[in-house]
Amino acid sequence: MTAKRGMFWYVDGELLCFPVSGAEVDTVGNNHRRFWKTLPYSLTGGMPYNYFPCGRIELRHGKALVYLHPTLCTPKIDIRIRHAFSLPDEMQLSLKADGSRHDRSIQKKQEEKKLDIYRFIDSRDMREHLQKLNYSFTTPEAAFLVYRCKAATLEERIAAWREIIDTMPNCAMSERLNLEAIPDFHQFLRDYIDLQERDLSGTSFPYIWVDATYVKCRDGGHVSSCALVTAIGAGADGYRRLLGLDAIDTESYAGWLAFLRSLRERGASGVLCVTSDAHEGLRRAIEEVFPGAAWQRCIVHLMRNAASCAPTRQKRAAVLAILHAVFDERDPALVRELYHLACGEIAGICPRAAGLLEDAEADALAYLVLALPQNQPNAPLYPAGGAPGSRPGALPHFGRPRYLGPPPRARSTAG
Repeated sequence: MTAKRGMFWYVDGELLCFPVSGAEVDTVGNNHRRFWKTLPYSLTGGMPYNYFPCGRIELRHGKALVYLHPTLCTPKIDIRIRHAFSLPDEMQLSLKADGSRHDRSIQKKQEEKKLDIYRFIDSRDMREHLQKLNYSFTTPEAAFLVYRCKAATLEERIAAWREIIDTMPNCAMSERLNLEAIPDFHQFLRDYIDLQERDLSGTSFPYIWVDATYVKCRDGGHVSSCALVTAIGAGADGYRRLLGLDAIDTESYAGWLAFLRSLRERGASGVLCVTSDAHEGLRRAIEEVFPGAAWQRCIVHLMRNAASCAPTRQKRAAVLAILHAVFDERDPALVRELYHLACGEIAGICPRAAGLLEDAEADALAYLVLALPQNQPNAPLYPAGGAPGSRPGALPHFGRPRYLGPPPRARSTAG
């Protein structure tokens, strides 16, 4: 079979494909308006050509280019297009959302649902201006406005996202900047809602790591930095889990407090130690949300901070090598002894870095006291004889989350 070009429309849940070739190409080409007039009333329903989402297929240099409405960019659309237009499996097929507004049927459904996105715009002037323009939001735009609304609670945001899934068309987002492509935006929202509502009460999380990274975010027509905060917990069953993910304007006490409270409200309990950097607002939030839990200064951040004090690249590398040798050990007494020796050795390389390490000793070595109970210097970290896959008395690495291995499998006693 020969690959064909042509046009298609998405009408009432059905993809209507019209391959054209030969004389038909010369007559109508890829003009949707002209070709729509040739179709019978039983297909068009008397609607204009731009009432339903549509697209077209072009063949160039042995490749198939599919220009289509963003709502049609679903994971399985390429399979249906290949079959309808006789495109061989070895032919490269590229989907390109053309941003067309041939979606009057979708707009009509939105108007019937009366989805009010304007109420999630914090700026009154911007809200009134967009209402005067009768601006039609895309699905990602609506979801982002809900996310960035400072006045909305988490429950209100989740309810709005569910309404967006039910009333607004699905679409795909291409790869932009350092963000990966999202082939199914509705599924992306469902996954995010599931993360925000995930019940954490099924198991205890003795150890939690929290951290933040800054990403560029376009908001209100300008690009600014936004703190992406995460929490990872090591459960009593030996598995690590992503407990929470959120974006806040700055790493402030209020931002961290709201984030940690959301973890506790979803059932995070049994917390013995929280590991983070030395951000003062974060430490205050940890003490308030998880009273009684120990605080461990992140070893990775501490090593980087100490190395940054050194004036040259060679000295920074030397500081890092010394500290790696200290924290790679697992014996508590040996770690303490090596830490003191390292401070003395680093003092000869960079006195400022040595001073930082001496001041941070109690926070950096807090896990040694936590891991081994008093009067039991050789007691294991886990009451059952150690973490799965580790030797008795082994200490977790508090610089970054470390996989402790799966739970031990039940051995069959069958002959």
